[in-house]
Amino acid sequence: MKNIYPDDLVQRPSGIDLDHDSIRVGDVVYLQLKDGPAIRSTVIFDTPLFGCTTYTSDAELRPARGVADAQPVRFRFRLKDVHRVQRARA
Repeated sequence: MKNIYPDDLVQRPSGIDLDHDSIRVGDVVYLQLKDGPAIRSTVIFDTPLFGCTTYTSDAELRPARGVADAQPVRFRFRLKDVHRVQRARA
């Protein structure tokens, strides 16, 4: 499994607010890779770390057609790296 850290993500522009100011386990978040597409991933863990909440989510990167299978990816990120949040269904 490949790990992607905040240094590999594009931060959300400061003028854009999220619909939700908190993220919970099970929510779907949209993250933007610096050198690739936006990724939809599901939050699996959160914890306070060094004064801010750090989140972990899992996704699968789908390669171009005709290339190998999807690759599992784990993201570590902060709220400022999230471009959109979809709440988990209760």
